[in-house]
Amino acid sequence: MFFDQYLAIDYGTTFIKGILYKQFLGGVTILRNETLKIVRLEESEGDEYEYNIVRFIQSFFPEETNFLINLPIEKLFIRDLVVPLGTEKAVREIIPFEVENQIPFPVETMEVLGNIWKIEDENSNVITFSAHHSELQKAITPFLRTETQLKSMSIDSFVLSSVITKHQGGAIHSEKVGQVDIGGKITIFNSISDGKLTHSRFFAAGGEYITQKISDLLKIELHDAEELKTSITFNINEIDEDLKQAFLKKFKLTNQNFKQLLQILHSSLDEVAEEVARSIFALFDSEKPEVIYLSGGGSLLPGTEKFLSDKIGISVKKYDFLELKEESYTTCLGTGYHYLLKKSEKMDFLNTKYVQTINKSSLKLSYFKTHLALLGISFFILITVFFVGIIIDKRKIKASNELLAQKFQSGFGMEAPSDTDVMDFAVREVKKEQKNSEIVRLFLSQDSILDILVDLTNNFPSKDSFNFALDQFTFDGNEVQIYGRVDEFSELGTIQSSLEKSKKFKNIEVLNKRLIQGVSKLKVSFKIKLEVVNSSEKNNNNKSDSNAE
Repeated sequence: MFFDQYLAIDYGTTFIKGILYKQFLGGVTILRNETLKIVRLEESEGDEYEYNIVRFIQSFFPEETNFLINLPIEKLFIRDLVVPLGTEKAVREIIPFEVENQIPFPVETMEVLGNIWKIEDENSNVITFSAHHSELQKAITPFLRTETQLKSMSIDSFVLSSVITKHQGGAIHSEKVGQVDIGGKITIFNSISDGKLTHSRFFAAGGEYITQKISDLLKIELHDAEELKTSITFNINEIDEDLKQAFLKKFKLTNQNFKQLLQILHSSLDEVAEEVARSIFALFDSEKPEVIYLSGGGSLLPGTEKFLSDKIGISVKKYDFLELKEESYTTCLGTGYHYLLKKSEKMDFLNTKYVQTINKSSLKLSYFKTHLALLGISFFILITVFFVGIIIDKRKIKASNELLAQKFQSGFGMEAPSDTDVMDFAVREVKKEQKNSEIVRLFLSQDSILDILVDLTNNFPSKDSFNFALDQFTFDGNEVQIYGRVDEFSELGTIQSSLEKSKKFKNIEVLNKRLIQGVSKLKVSFKIKLEVVNSSEKNNNNKSDSNAE
């Protein structure tokens, strides 16, 4: 399997939501999303959480084996701490001890995760999430089957903040952002500053309370009250008369019923607004949000964002830029975003000691059957190619040595010793000949290549007077050849005249003059051939000069 496929599950207070992701070559695609209403069980009927999780997976995703879940925020203890330390390592070491005095259970029975959102010289700000071992055991139990693997166990409010972190600087321009997620029975408020979660809390408010109030008001069953609530299409702030009359007719309501219904909706949202305003009031001015994003199934009433904006005094918006437009899937999307974060940026209870001891599905070789098979095949191919390469290289070396021996014999007129490396022997012979040649050259006082270059440099026209590019220089026996380029043909005469002043050269000729098309500089190429004056001619010239004097 060359892709990663996993199911992100959001276990709410009323519904279970799930999004199936496929990750391939760095890209992530949403394959499917589903929702299922939670079935309530009596304590004697078994564990409600496990029953509904298994029911949801078997109903919609029976083939899936990789899962991401979150601990419900109401199962955690959230604390805001100021730690008198200024380094991340020291802060993380002391977090459990700082939390111990603020939670009702011994820290030995808890797992604590901390999100450090500000570090200063003397103090650091941390938001901590503490979960009892019993809650962790309950959350992981449905995923302890041999064929499943739990890949992440985070926190509702933290994965929700990942939505802001993901889109901040893109679709979200504000640096200080609030989040309100209205669920069935629980509403979450988050404060995010510069992409980091700085404060989180929850309170009892949501769609189920509205449904219960409607049921009590109209003396109808809860499922009928839920249907009535979800059928509201009119804006709760500005009532459209036609939509109102159609609604009254459909559910056989009176104007008095409608007035009481509207009062229930407004009072329920008033409670949410008051709690959010209270949370914002408790924040430092530097952390207070500039905008609030609204999500959750309880936020679906038309006009909810405007109602809350007017009550709180801060702009409230919907997430109109997410892959799924349904507000109830925002936490699921955040779970997917959180899973793709770096390990150091995650809040994952799977990495805690207690969960690692009970998570028997954390490592199973069966998950890696395909990978191990591919690894074995690749290793076999690698070893085979390695040894075949050695054999081929040995044959090539042998053939090269034989060819080298033949070339040595043809070049030196003798055979190289069989017990000696041909190349080393050839190098020694060449050095010996070079030494002999150097002795002959010194004896004949022949000019060296360095002498030739120095004389050419001294007699060559100054480069400041015109552009010149040297392409090639050859010195063979008593002949020197210079290949180059200049701007104009006339400059060739200047070069030739300057070189004719040298006493080391004769018969200076400019050859192969050619105009290069398509360029504005160095457009004339040429070749200059010079003959080196031998020692006897040089001596004759010197005698002539002396006689003339």
